[in-house]
Amino acid sequence: MRIDALLKAIQTALFRPNANVTRAEMAKMMIQAFGLTSGANSSFKDVDPLHWAIGYIYSSRS
Repeated sequence: MRIDALLKAIQTALFRPNANVTRAEMAKMMIQAFGLTSGANSSFKDVDPLHWAIGYIYSSRS
C-alpha cells in the first residue's frame, strides 16, 4: 500500500494524525490505495443513498 495513495484520499487539506477516521473515509482510502473502482449494487440500512462515499462503501463490501 502506498502512503501517497492514502494521503491523496483524504479530502481535507489539513493533516490530522490524531483524528478519528470514519467508515466512509477508510473505505475511500482503501479502494483508492488498491486501485479498485467505486460503485456496486448493494445496500446498507445505515447509509444514506446520497452519501458522498456511497460507492466506496459499497465497493468495500466486495
